[in-house]
Amino acid sequence: MVSNDTLRALVDAVTADVPRLSRQLIESIGACVQQTRHVLLRDAWARRRKRFQLEFETSLQPRLAQARRGIDPFRPKEVALHQLSLVDEHQALMDVGVNHAAKHCQEPFSNELYQLNTFFSALAGVQHGREPNWLRPTLFAQAMAEALAGNDLSAEQHYAFMQLASPALAEALAPLYQSLMAVLQEHKVAQLLTTAPTPRAPNTSLADLQERAEFTRQRDAVTTVLPGQRDRGLLSQIYQRLLTDPTLSAPVKGSLSRFQVALERLSLVDEKLLQDQQHPAWRLINAVAAYGSTFTNPGDHRLADFLAFLEEQTSALLNAPALSSQHFEGLRRLIDAFIARQVRASTVQPSAAELTKLARRKQRASWTSLVRDQLKAQLAGIAVSRSLRRFLTDTWVDAIVHSMVEHGEDSELAQSQIHLVDELIDSLMPLPDQAARDELRGRLPSLIRRLEIGLQSIQLAPEQSRDFFTELMALHGRVLSGKGLGVPTQSPVDAPESRYARDSRLDPESSLQSVLAERHSEFGSVWATADVDRTLLPTQPQALQAGESLRPDQAWIASLHIGHWLHLMAHGQWRTAQLGWISEDGEFYLFVGQDEAERQSITRGALRQLYRSGLAINLEQEGAVERAIHALMQDLP
Repeated sequence: MVSNDTLRALVDAVTADVPRLSRQLIESIGACVQQTRHVLLRDAWARRRKRFQLEFETSLQPRLAQARRGIDPFRPKEVALHQLSLVDEHQALMDVGVNHAAKHCQEPFSNELYQLNTFFSALAGVQHGREPNWLRPTLFAQAMAEALAGNDLSAEQHYAFMQLASPALAEALAPLYQSLMAVLQEHKVAQLLTTAPTPRAPNTSLADLQERAEFTRQRDAVTTVLPGQRDRGLLSQIYQRLLTDPTLSAPVKGSLSRFQVALERLSLVDEKLLQDQQHPAWRLINAVAAYGSTFTNPGDHRLADFLAFLEEQTSALLNAPALSSQHFEGLRRLIDAFIARQVRASTVQPSAAELTKLARRKQRASWTSLVRDQLKAQLAGIAVSRSLRRFLTDTWVDAIVHSMVEHGEDSELAQSQIHLVDELIDSLMPLPDQAARDELRGRLPSLIRRLEIGLQSIQLAPEQSRDFFTELMALHGRVLSGKGLGVPTQSPVDAPESRYARDSRLDPESSLQSVLAERHSEFGSVWATADVDRTLLPTQPQALQAGESLRPDQAWIASLHIGHWLHLMAHGQWRTAQLGWISEDGEFYLFVGQDEAERQSITRGALRQLYRSGLAINLEQEGAVERAIHALMQDLP
């Protein structure tokens, strides 16, 4: 947690300006809507206009209150280990809309945002990092997205609304960011900050460095130097720079330092080592550095276990009588396998129940069809009312399948609910004598209670549940009075829709599961236009192999493996997370953050769409060696 007077002054300035900001947004969005030909958006804005200011400000207030207390409002929400939140294609498209609006504001306020980024980085005591600014445009874009949301708009229509409103947000934020710069000046902070971003340095290859080093040596040479000595000297300089990389923690540097002797031995027999940074040895160094840098806490037990494993493997490497690139390639594979085991142990085991349930949700549609057909066959030729037949083959099917998804196909609860159908039908059949009717009267409370539990699990509307039990009570009254059911068999095909048939207004979880069961993305045209500025992230998209026949998103999905680190957008927040689990059918993925409690499940379709929009990007795996080469290049005259 960080806090100081300047931070509080910045947040207070934003809080004071929120009413003006919301009013200007209403006017600007209204003007944009009037110019559009999209009738649905005009109608949607007419319904939202009066409540927009309240919802926009209500969304911002808790986030600003967090920031004033020194808490990052973009911090991912933690969930219990037995819970999972899911990102599907609809949520992914909402995230793209927020990112589109925020990106629209990047260029007009680049200098202001850079100064704020520098201030927040310094406030947190870290180097200038990826989006450290708590008051960046994304904060306001999220509030605008929530104020524009509603059940009357699909995810694609909401995205169109966000596109339409993005220029209005940029226009409204201009006075706000000017006032924030005034606050920095008033607190004598602005003069300490750079007024413009530092241009990115061009990429430097190992071949470029070697050429520059050779030119410098020949220019300044006094004595003859043997080629092998030159190579070892250059290798030593690269390694020296590598071990001073400020992004690496001391424990990681200690492990990397042990590889230097092995690299020097390899350089004597493998000239490619100092010609190409894609050499297996350098890729191993980058992999160790990248994985080690993902842990912000040097005392993290996962990092300690990884470094202990690395110590053992490094010792074996140093004791090898002769080294080759295959040794380093083999060690890289061992490291990948260790990371995969480590992630499974820390992620999958605590979440096993939820992960299993997540995979079962994929079978909801097939199970629903199977159970419905089974019950229809079971009821064939049995004299029950049309409404009861509709209830059993529709609403009660939902209850059974819900139990199958939550507890398993062969769970005791699911099987009990399937057998309950026979018990219910049996309770409505004519009885021969008073003793049989008394026995039924004793069984009915338990039967009714089990029905109530099943209907509560799918959150059937109270009025529908009441209608069903009212009719059921009347039917049981006939049986207990000795009259029997006396209702001829009706064809379920011709039966009218019951008052307590399946309710279309299900709870959000049931609706989400229905989307998962029958998921057919239709957002291709949207993703193609959802451009995201990748230069704002210290990441790089994964290159495809030569001759790759798959589409880029398909090839990228296929390349993911357990232990893979990504920067991804989920629920409007950027997070760095590691892939910990893939379902057997490849439809669900589970990611875990640096904190093991930060877990996020994502559907395959959503992950693919996030990748297309630049919102799911590989953590930079090729970095430490390149940074060392570039730093050394800058030192050479």
